[in-house]
Amino acid sequence: MFQRLLAKMTAQLVYTPPTVLFPDKKRMEKSLLKDFGLDVSVYDSWTREPLNICNGDYRIPAEIIRVPKQRGVAVVCHGFGQNRHAMVRHAELLQKLGFSTILFDQRRFGLSKAPHGTLGWIEATDAAAMVHWVKEEMGEATRIVLIGCSMGAITSMNALRYTDQVDAVIEDAGPATMEQVLDPFYANISRKKNPYLHSAFIRAAEKAGVCMEDNRPIDAVAASDVPILCIGSQGDPLIPASDAEKICAVSRNPLSRYEIFGDEPHALSILDYDHYARTATEFLNDTVPLQNKQAN
Repeated sequence: MFQRLLAKMTAQLVYTPPTVLFPDKKRMEKSLLKDFGLDVSVYDSWTREPLNICNGDYRIPAEIIRVPKQRGVAVVCHGFGQNRHAMVRHAELLQKLGFSTILFDQRRFGLSKAPHGTLGWIEATDAAAMVHWVKEEMGEATRIVLIGCSMGAITSMNALRYTDQVDAVIEDAGPATMEQVLDPFYANISRKKNPYLHSAFIRAAEKAGVCMEDNRPIDAVAASDVPILCIGSQGDPLIPASDAEKICAVSRNPLSRYEIFGDEPHALSILDYDHYARTATEFLNDTVPLQNKQAN
């Protein structure tokens, strides 16, 4: 009985997380600095423009940081239990490479008013809505990159189901399928296997209006011609580094590639900043060449 209850509570935590449990801007910044030495205070120095982008009746809490003579626009997607501030270092790198960046809070996190989160499934339609906004506001020729970590990587890959107006995707610590994450995620709560976990997640997902078993980012990549950079870490206890190679292998684009980092924690390969910057730069130079940068 206890295991059944724990499985149900875990699934509810994932699909309908109590927003009070997760960090605001100050707590996110403090946690990143204290736990990983990751300083994201540069966020406060940026000129940020709030965006009014809706996906149906849902208003996406988003903002854009523009750079002069932009090379393109990057939509930056954070992970589970976080908010836009967790991706400041990634956004800073993209800005240095000439991309204006759109930061947003995914459903149920940060400033989002969504009733449920769906682990990158419906969130992918939000990413696609922002892609469409960029094309409408800045012109069809505007280059667009999606970049996300963990759940944000799922969002970025799944967005390819809804739009082909993307020039490149960088997925960092994303799983091939959502289903495979259940056991390692639950291991953070209990070391004992839970036979009710799978069915509890299926029911929680249905209440959120989605099918958990359909959430297979690898299938979205396999059906797309968009080049993808897949990043994994040998130190990641949640997502096997081999998933980066597995996802890359199904891509139809010859410019796709994968990169495996050392002992960095889950979704934090950017801690090895020089390696990360070099890898992202080489990929983007091939997929969004500098000579094609725009002056939007």
